Amino acid sequence: MGAFSMRFYSKERRQEMPVPVVDMDVLEEFEFRQFELQGRFDVSRALFVGPRSREGKRGYQLVVPFRRSSGGPDVLVNLGFVSDKHIVGTGMNKCLKHPLPYDGHEVTIVTLLPRVYPPSRFALANEPKNNLWMQINPAQMAHWLNEQAGMVDASKAPDAPTESKSFSLFRQLTMTRAPEAQTPQEAFQQKQSTHVLPVYVEQIFDGTFSEAGALIMKGIPVGRPPRIELRNQHAEYAATWFTLSALTSVMFVYMARKGRSKS
Repeated sequence: MGAFSMRFYSKERRQEMPVPVVDMDVLEEFEFRQFELQGRFDVSRALFVGPRSREGKRGYQLVVPFRRSSGGPDVLVNLGFVSDKHIVGTGMNKCLKHPLPYDGHEVTIVTLLPRVYPPSRFALANEPKNNLWMQINPAQMAHWLNEQAGMVDASKAPDAPTESKSFSLFRQLTMTRAPEAQTPQEAFQQKQSTHVLPVYVEQIFDGTFSEAGALIMKGIPVGRPPRIELRNQHAEYAATWFTLSALTSVMFVYMARKGRSKS
């Protein structure tokens, strides 16, 4: 009976959750849920996670800050895999060889909030100063991006006071435009107007295999598939207990028959 109880408990836990609310305190409750984001990528401050491989090609996962049109702090978006043939430079000067088609343009993307597993004890440590990221660490990534831009952590930053429309217009007309960054290192250290939250999502790519290959050849990142490929522990638990229950029943019948034959 214990096996059957655990198995049905696991099935209940797999039920879909309600529509998520943007709240850092309940973020973990909405893992594996999809979000639609509208805004702009900041590819000038790209973080390269890897090396990774896809379809026999070596490359990196590209994680960049995403500035939402609705306002508020930036979030981290994993654009997906890009071949190392389309990456130039090393360390802080590592960047894409060619600009992306949507760089600087407002886009609408569909993303998924994954479960970020802690690294194993044998995993190599991230080296932010060399733009070398061996594993995903949203808190470390956001902290480093904010620190380079001369900001405190977004989670610790006080809310900005609201301003009147007239003052906002005056500020925009009179403010001095920040100089354009010349190198990736300058882009990281350039003063930013918004913080980066330790919120990490992955862009979804629902195209075909051939379409993904064509994008990789052009140096355009290819996102994750829409299906959940990460470990679904509740499904594993349910399958495990179903199997154990069946095996236990078979063994019980076998032992019972064996005992009767001896008597």
